[in-house]
Amino acid sequence: MPERFESDPVVKLIGKHFDDIKQQLGEPHEHGSSSWLGPHNFILYRLKDGYIRFGSPESKENSIATSIIIGPGQEVLGVRAGMAFPEIVAILGEPDFGPEQKLRKKVWL
Repeated sequence: MPERFESDPVVKLIGKHFDDIKQQLGEPHEHGSSSWLGPHNFILYRLKDGYIRFGSPESKENSIATSIIIGPGQEVLGVRAGMAFPEIVAILGEPDFGPEQKLRKKVWL
């Protein structure tokens, strides 16, 4: 795994139990369950420049962070929320999966 994945403080929280995240970041500003982007439990931290939301499809007792949604001003792996797809590709490289190549070039590039 590339060093940038291992060293990113937000990415390191993927796979962690919500209780472990709370120990590191403190009590979230919001928590609960939602059907936004599919049914899941979440904890949300509001930060000075945006927010970070961790999601888990597990039960509340076994909530393991499987997704991260970042808001404006937040950065993960050297890319910021709101960057254009070509900017992200320039930093992270081509994605392993996603929209078909033709569609991606037509829509984003």
